Amino acid sequence: KARKLYNDLSRLPLARCVHRRIALPSIIHQVMAVTVKASLASPPRYTYQIHASQLTPLEVTSSVKLDEGAGKYVLVRPWYPRLLRPWNGSDDDAIRNLLEQLERPFNALLLERLLHNEYRRIACDCTITACVQDPASLPDSKALTLEVV
Repeated sequence: KARKLYNDLSRLPLARCVHRRIALPSIIHQVMAVTVKASLASPPRYTYQIHASQLTPLEVTSSVKLDEGAGKYVLVRPWYPRLLRPWNGSDDDAIRNLLEQLERPFNALLLERLLHNEYRRIACDCTITACVQDPASLPDSKALTLEVV
């Protein structure tokens, strides 16, 4: 599975921007639940607990009001294909290096799923630091290029 993830990531293109759309190569973490923990009226600030696949639950404070529930949002780890070390087919160092990189905390983007496989970035006013919950689940990660509008 780790070799399949390596191959999937190696096939992703570089990010590009065309006609106000970004093609963003990413590792996807489906949001399973969003719950409000606290809110302030002025200025509007909401603190949420977000549960996403393969990640430890995280807390996000933002001025954006999110819908509670599941299925509408994804947390993504933007991917830079040049981070992959070359792999010659028999050398496991490149795969080990990839898994070590993926175990580290990362800055995630919170995206809202729109129609026609498009996404929109939300919660832009805060930094979202995500951590992998179980390193053994990393080979099951899904790598895709998303259209962000």
